[in-house]
Amino acid sequence: MSLWAKAQQLPPESLQQIRAIYGDHFPIEVRHYLAQYIEDKFWSEPLVDSPQHEQYVATLVHSLINEIENKAAVVTDAEYFLTKLKLAEAARMFRQKYSSNPMQLFTYVRNCLAAEMRLIQNASGESLAGLPNMIISNSGAEVMHKIDILRNRTQSTAEELRRMEQEQEAFAIQYHECTKINEYLGSREEQ
Repeated sequence: MSLWAKAQQLPPESLQQIRAIYGDHFPIEVRHYLAQYIEDKFWSEPLVDSPQHEQYVATLVHSLINEIENKAAVVTDAEYFLTKLKLAEAARMFRQKYSSNPMQLFTYVRNCLAAEMRLIQNASGESLAGLPNMIISNSGAEVMHKIDILRNRTQSTAEELRRMEQEQEAFAIQYHECTKINEYLGSREEQ
């Protein structure tokens, strides 16, 4: 039985914890509709710090985005219209947010899968054979989330600082021009 199938059989409070694991960064609908793909692809490779692995991860993330778009495209039933929109939006978000740093999404998904696995193990008391034994604290996904929030805040603060520096420079130029004009007008009045 797949990890996701086992997760769906958990009691409601554990399901809420699983939903919280994924949060806004990885919509639960993507996890649901691409469960087997995610488990096959994101669990299969060990974390290696090498350029080849980074290329593999970039290709994997691009492939995941394509899979999400394909899944959204085949949803034609009006009953699943919102799901189709959610999947399409997730694909857009992943492309915008993670195209420049696919390793971030790869690591985030692996941490989510590890947390999901721990919840299942805790609820059932069984060991999940066949899945990598990753040791990540229960707060691993939460730490990743907080790091991401801090990174976003840092980026927005840097952008705000650049904007303020530009405004200050524009003000200094305008002030200098105004001072020159006032001096010129003052000298004209004296004449």
